[in-house]
Amino acid sequence: MYNFNNDKFIKSQQNKIRYLSPQNPGVNDNDLANIGVARGIIPDDFFEYLTHDFDNLSGTVNNDLAGHISYEYDLNYKINDEVNKFFQGMVSYYPVLQKELYEYKVLSHDCPVEMHTMWTNFQSKGDFNPLHRHSGIYSFIIFVNIPYDLKTELKRYKKPQEENATSKLSFVFTRSNGQIGVKHIPVERSYEKTIFMFPAKLWHCVYPFFSSDDYRVTISGNMRFNTRSDKW
Repeated sequence: MYNFNNDKFIKSQQNKIRYLSPQNPGVNDNDLANIGVARGIIPDDFFEYLTHDFDNLSGTVNNDLAGHISYEYDLNYKINDEVNKFFQGMVSYYPVLQKELYEYKVLSHDCPVEMHTMWTNFQSKGDFNPLHRHSGIYSFIIFVNIPYDLKTELKRYKKPQEENATSKLSFVFTRSNGQIGVKHIPVERSYEKTIFMFPAKLWHCVYPFFSSDDYRVTISGNMRFNTRSDKW
């Protein structure tokens, strides 16, 4: 059995909320604050549970997902009470994720948020995930394998570093002035076992890499309300 452990799960140097808005000195978090994206490190034993059988995956789900990606596999068979407990623990640890629940005023009673679906992407050189969003309340991305060196990727196109999107994960959002903002996440090998968790309706995309013939491997999933009850 796997038990969520805050101290084990969240390393202090990785305990970050990446707010999708400018953070100016003297501006309080409640002054036009935008959505946040929670970041953490997956513990070794839980990571092993999620990935131990990746050499024998079956059940492709390419037709059900937005990705222009070589191989995408169903992981719903891994969802159980311990998996739910893990991700519920992450939601409860990050207040910025709990705030997303306040937007839903349509339920007659409190309902737990549970994992609905999980899958893995094996992304080849040149594959990409176009701009999209997910179903449910929360979504996550776990980086399993990063086969390239980011500095090598960024040399392919001569762009300013802040504009060079090659191989990056990007979130797209609306700023308080109505302008569209983009937050590029510079994914490289040190991001393996890193999880990003965010509101499911937050638009995002993944740009292609070009310098490796190996796969970039990620795990993703969506959480939704469990409205089932024996009290109806």
